[in-house]
Amino acid sequence: MPYFDEVLDCLEKNISKFRSDTNEEYDSVADGCQAAYDKCMRYFEVSSDLAVVATVMDPRFKLKYYESNDDARYPEIVTTMVENIARKLKLDQDENITSTVQQPDARYFVSFLQNSNCDPTAQTTMQQLQVYLADSLADRNINPLVWWKLNACLYPKLAEVAKVVLTIPATSAASERLFSGARLAMPWNRTRLSSSTLQAIMCLRYWLKLDPVAALNFEELCIAEENDE
Repeated sequence: MPYFDEVLDCLEKNISKFRSDTNEEYDSVADGCQAAYDKCMRYFEVSSDLAVVATVMDPRFKLKYYESNDDARYPEIVTTMVENIARKLKLDQDENITSTVQQPDARYFVSFLQNSNCDPTAQTTMQQLQVYLADSLADRNINPLVWWKLNACLYPKLAEVAKVVLTIPATSAASERLFSGARLAMPWNRTRLSSSTLQAIMCLRYWLKLDPVAALNFEELCIAEENDE
């Protein structure tokens, strides 16, 4: 959600910039930016409560992002959603209390003593949420999933909630791109490709983007194995 605002601000600036330019060629660019802005606004208005919880579970923002909105609904939304997720995960049942215990990282032992008045595993999920929200914001450059992994010893139950909401893809673009790539790899005149062959083609295409040298070495290995057979 915070980055959504940054995208909207960027689009607004570009629309204003290209609309004010006397070069007519920029009109089409401004129209494209306007269309993107309108589409983003439609998605922004229908953003789910789960997106609110995901933003609050990001230790870099928490409730600070929503404080400027001066809307009392957001704390209530977070409380209700976290309670529901904790109930579904059965985090506050006695038999699950010891299952979430993790050995604290030595670097966070001092923070553990400062922020915990008792054993965190004895706290309910909502109690851990209150402690988490009262704590200071994390560094803006840290990966939120890495932060939760390192601080799971302080918030063992809340970390399970964060794992659920922060691993949900923000958009379906990645999966749609994958299906489109699969169709390009297996057009209608190549429909007899086996699933293993198609999987190898898709993996190689992805690996080539990440590490062309490693991908080519893997391709040479596959060719060598086929020749041996």
